[in-house]
Amino acid sequence: MKRLALVVVILTALAWVGTASAQAPAGLVLETSGTITPAAKPFTEITGGTTLTLSGGARLVFAHYHTCKTVTVVGGSVTVTATSYVTRDGKQSDAAMPCPKKVNVRGGGELGGVVFRSISANRALTLQTEAAFVLVGQRAADFLTARITRDDAQVAEGPIRDQLFRWPAGAPPLAPDTAFELTLVPTRAGDQVVTMRFVTPAIAAPAGQEPLVVISVD
Repeated sequence: MKRLALVVVILTALAWVGTASAQAPAGLVLETSGTITPAAKPFTEITGGTTLTLSGGARLVFAHYHTCKTVTVVGGSVTVTATSYVTRDGKQSDAAMPCPKKVNVRGGGELGGVVFRSISANRALTLQTEAAFVLVGQRAADFLTARITRDDAQVAEGPIRDQLFRWPAGAPPLAPDTAFELTLVPTRAGDQVVTMRFVTPAIAAPAGQEPLVVISVD
């Protein structure tokens, strides 16, 4: 009887793990055109286990977190899971990309994160000297401006448009191998400001090889 109970517990745990894995974000939409069902728009995440149907010549480009691939699909359908993606009746091409980095922000700025294909969590947020990032999560659309400071002095500031922050044109790069603070300023007065620390790498990634940084704000 005890052995049966243990088997039931194990199976229940495995089922829970499988469900959690299926529901976890597996990729990030980068570009879309045409009619896609369910609807997808740039810089939103794709939940593991989702099948997207691309009507006619609809086109979808997404970053797959686990495989570190940029995937382009035209027509047909694509099923995205935590570890893979499968296209049917469409045209697919993919290319290697620097493995994405994702951090989860809880409360006012507590970080937990992961570098994909890494065996251990990386709780330090690293941004390039010309910082860029994507916001996802429940509060992703709540922020208007990104402000970067060091020792309470403002270093740079720029708009967050459609959940995407790009380094402001004409702004000098940040100092390498240095700690800064990133503040996400909300659109609505009175909403909670989110501030977190980050560091810049000692050697910046070559242009076009910067890892995708995804910040989940809940």
